[in-house]
Amino acid sequence: MLPSLLAVAVLCCVACADSFQPDDLNNIVGEAMDLYRAHLDPNSKTPSLLPAENRTLASVNFDWAPTGSPPSYASWTMYFQQQQTYADLPVLTHCVDSTNVNVWGASFDDGPSENTHVVTDYFARKNMKATFWVIGSNVPAFPQALLDTFNAGHDIGIHTWTHAQLTDLSDDDIVSELVYGARAIYEVTGKMPKFFRPPYGEIDRRVRKIASSLGLEAVTWSHDTLDWSYVASGSTEQQVPDAFREWLQDGVTRAITLQHDIFEETVAAVPQSMDLLIDAGRTIVPLSTCLGIPSVFGNPTLEAFFASGLFENPYSGSPVPPPKHDGGGYSVGFVKGRKTVKAVRVDGPTKFDKSRSHFNGKRSNGAR
Repeated sequence: MLPSLLAVAVLCCVACADSFQPDDLNNIVGEAMDLYRAHLDPNSKTPSLLPAENRTLASVNFDWAPTGSPPSYASWTMYFQQQQTYADLPVLTHCVDSTNVNVWGASFDDGPSENTHVVTDYFARKNMKATFWVIGSNVPAFPQALLDTFNAGHDIGIHTWTHAQLTDLSDDDIVSELVYGARAIYEVTGKMPKFFRPPYGEIDRRVRKIASSLGLEAVTWSHDTLDWSYVASGSTEQQVPDAFREWLQDGVTRAITLQHDIFEETVAAVPQSMDLLIDAGRTIVPLSTCLGIPSVFGNPTLEAFFASGLFENPYSGSPVPPPKHDGGGYSVGFVKGRKTVKAVRVDGPTKFDKSRSHFNGKRSNGAR
């Protein structure tokens, strides 16, 4: 079992401080994730949701997986620069309008972990699907958790390799974070993702342009539970359902909500929260249903990149141009709205840098 008390201790130290600087806030999630990874037990047995009917772990090999930040190569960036880009595609935050306005895109960040099965077991009982945004560097420790999630029919997307804030990285490093994140998912599922979620919800035009050159579109969220931020106070199972009650009272529909499947406390809040949605007539759906598309998998650009041999040998010479793909995006039915990013909430005295929207200390409700 993950020693989540250690992670709680880190959050408590921040929450109980008399004062701290904005830069400290910026590192809260990163520090928690570093501590989480430091205590991963690669030999931990993750309960299997389903037998691996279509995919097995027999051929999975993580010899390619870097430790820490992934290496980056100019040749990779040059390869993708030959592809047409769509920097002005909107960041997707809501489900599309449909005949069923009560669809609700439940999503879970930062796995896989030893706690992911709590979430997938719940949805198996309800015969519903959700979306899981995977940190690539967690996959080698818990490949079975990811495989079970995939075999159960949930949608899976890239959440980078190390949960790095992409807007602070160089072009080469952004490409590397996304390429390695995609490679981790492909290693286990045999499928190439075509959507990514930027860590902290931080994304700008440059990141969108680079990601689109990899055949990727960005998805964030409309409503944030802030579930991770209540772990230190022990109030997660109260605060998270309260957030859903508030949104339902406000008549929210077509939402994409953010939760996490890494901590024991955050997954414990899932059954009650999702039951509230179901009892209120909402239908929990994966991203593909949310966006009205056949699948979140299938990315010819990334598939061609890995077939080119540049991943294994980034110094192999002039890169072969990737095939063109239809990156026209979704121009109809999406609410672009204001930028919504992961907020930070801590107990006790706080000082917020108002210039950084993810330090607004509020739930990001978005537009209904």
